[in-house]
Amino acid sequence: MSQRRIKTLRRTAIGGVVRALRSCRGLSLEETARLVGVSAANLSRTERGLSGGVHPRHLDRVATVLGTSVSGLHVLAEVLIEQPELLDEPKELAKLTDRLAHVQRAYLRISAKQRDKVDGLLGI
Repeated sequence: MSQRRIKTLRRTAIGGVVRALRSCRGLSLEETARLVGVSAANLSRTERGLSGGVHPRHLDRVATVLGTSVSGLHVLAEVLIEQPELLDEPKELAKLTDRLAHVQRAYLRISAKQRDKVDGLLGI
């Protein structure tokens, strides 16, 4: 698969994650846009994977409003590329997001030596 196609899939998948999490959290497009500080039109374009969406520097605020991190959005986007049916199960996607956030917090609480061991096990 070409790098361009992979980049497009990731952008679309991140938008799908944003839309599914927003919906599952009971937030309207307008309310989420207001909390983030962007226009609803820009947020909508992001959710649909179109250009002219939320600027990357605002993605951190989008993630925070949705209860995750930018890295969490990217990980979930990767999962969606492999399992697109998760978009049909927003509650399952939200559960996965919550578990991922828990793992990220736990990782940050352990010592640098322990993180090195975990990184070695994961091959990163």
